[in-house]
Amino acid sequence: MLALLLNSFLILLWIGWATQAVVSVIQVRKYGRLLQRPRREKYMAYRPRAAVIVPFKGVEAALANNIRSLCQQHYPEYRLVFVVESADDPAYPVLKKAVAADTGRTIDLLIADRADPTVGQKVHNQLVALAHLERVGSEHEVLVFADSDAVPGPEWLDDLVGPLVKPEVGVTTGYRWLVPEADASDPVGKPTIWAKLASVMNSSVACFAVIPMFHLAWGGSMALRVDTAREGDLVGSLRGCITDDYPLSQLSKRVGKRVYFVPRCLIASPVNFSRDELINFAHRQYLITRVYAPWLYVGAVTLPLLYILSFVTAWAAVAAGLLNVEWLQPETWWAAVGAIVTVTVANHIRATYRKRVVRYAFGQAMADRLRSTLRLDRWATVVWMTLHWLLIIRAGVGRTMRWRGIAYEIRGPQNVRRLA
Repeated sequence: MLALLLNSFLILLWIGWATQAVVSVIQVRKYGRLLQRPRREKYMAYRPRAAVIVPFKGVEAALANNIRSLCQQHYPEYRLVFVVESADDPAYPVLKKAVAADTGRTIDLLIADRADPTVGQKVHNQLVALAHLERVGSEHEVLVFADSDAVPGPEWLDDLVGPLVKPEVGVTTGYRWLVPEADASDPVGKPTIWAKLASVMNSSVACFAVIPMFHLAWGGSMALRVDTAREGDLVGSLRGCITDDYPLSQLSKRVGKRVYFVPRCLIASPVNFSRDELINFAHRQYLITRVYAPWLYVGAVTLPLLYILSFVTAWAAVAAGLLNVEWLQPETWWAAVGAIVTVTVANHIRATYRKRVVRYAFGQAMADRLRSTLRLDRWATVVWMTLHWLLIIRAGVGRTMRWRGIAYEIRGPQNVRRLA
């Protein structure tokens, strides 16, 4: 009886594994198809005045490119609000130079000062920018939030704002695609394996964004109308927070509107992680998820675990069958073989579609640049899936994190303490 139950459980487990692999193929393929769709005329015609808020801290490899891309958007009328903690920040002189240049754009450069201990520095900078816009009486109709380490394309702002014309849309959002970069001081000039693994893991998360239940705002690329911000009390929603994206997702839901994912607003984010930097990055991302969206954190733990358990048990069953282990039924052995074949084929198809997503979103040059990274997606799924799961599990312990050199304790969604 016990052997029968075990065989039945294993077959069900592998059916779930194969289904997961096939669904992954479908969602990545859907992402690519969405990127190929022509822009809607209704969205292209909607061009209200916009204010783009970008907090900065420190100098990143992509900083100059990001500032340039923000200043050269095709959008007809928008205001840029750059915010730093202090004039001592290394980013400040770079930003000051950009403001002094003749870009044809209105650019405000603000010094926010150090945040009080009950709010994240990034959110504090954003609150200072929002207060500034109210104080100067800016006539913007849309608020846009962007990150300093992402490099948007020239039509990013057009694509992000357009869907806000629909009254049921509360927040529009894009997502990041981590692009491994070599350290400038590295004589070999190759990205680290940790940066490549981060890119593959991130790409698996990015492709989930096409599923409506996973439509959540991402702080590096999101927008909402000013009337929606006032109705949902944006300022009150951000007070005491470590992050901006989950509060905006919740704000949209609170006013009876939805978060609208814009596939074209996929943004390249250059990274060159060491092992410790990858661990810190993942810990921060998933700790924030655990605090602000516990249901999503549980899902993030469960899906990779299903893959790992299924992989290990399927190959163990194949070995057991070859060794003529008595408890293993013939149909169970064939189910293991079938699941392994199905998942292996699905992984290769998914990797092919993922490469197409990169090509459609960023061009062939980027696809060529990411060739070795995408190879990990094709041939080492169980490796990066296991690492991903371990990083997610690690974020399930404790409440402290470090972000841009600042340590925080997250006691609740609006209960943050800055540590010495």
